[in-house]
Amino acid sequence: MARFHVRESNGQLLNGAAAFVALWLVMPGWLWLGRMGRFPGVTPLLELAYQMFLRLRPLLQRWMRGT
Repeated sequence: MARFHVRESNGQLLNGAAAFVALWLVMPGWLWLGRMGRFPGVTPLLELAYQMFLRLRPLLQRWMRGT
């Protein structure tokens, strides 16, 4: 549960921002975001944002539960 994972149809396991980009590429309505994520340098920036989110996630979960 520490990171988001996706297994592609070829068996390759992706995690983090790369997994989100792969998921967006096959989800209706999200293809545009997946295509943007494939531009050079974008996935590493998404990964940094994802890592920051992972640090904040426990606080957000507590806040959403009201504790």
